[in-house]
Amino acid sequence: MADNLVAVGKVIGYQGLKGEVKVLPLTDYPQRFKSLKKVKLVLNKKITSVEVETGREQKNIWVIKFKDYDSREEVEPLKESYIMIPREERMALPDDRYYIDDLIGLSVFTGDNKLGEVIDILQTGGNDVFVVKPQDPSYPRDILIPALKDVIEEISLQGKKVKVKLPEGLLD
Repeated sequence: MADNLVAVGKVIGYQGLKGEVKVLPLTDYPQRFKSLKKVKLVLNKKITSVEVETGREQKNIWVIKFKDYDSREEVEPLKESYIMIPREERMALPDDRYYIDDLIGLSVFTGDNKLGEVIDILQTGGNDVFVVKPQDPSYPRDILIPALKDVIEEISLQGKKVKVKLPEGLLD
């Protein structure tokens, strides 16, 4: 997919005969579908620009009508497409909140010692967990660091690093 785009939904089916599609939201802010104007549809590396006419919620999915798609036959090829927007159009997050894809790839440090690189974020329900690929190739497994205020000291997206204070015994 295009590097500057992020997915906010996925076309999972059709609604009626007038060119509406059912969309599974892939965002914490599904209300955005009411105000979207232009989006990119991405399927198998093919990117299509479309305008959104309408969007409405219906039982945890969204029904969207794209301009110039006026029949079920015209929207059938769109199934499985990702609805994507430019990265800079994402919703602003409160302080100390980050998009997962912004955290992936950051270097993790304890003091001046580089532990490794964030390769994933596990969402456990209680708190997120940073999955860190160790810098030291002899370390036997990924390092799991809880995303707690007393563990994560600083996140610098510009500096591409995370400073942590590891709980005692975490690396044992």
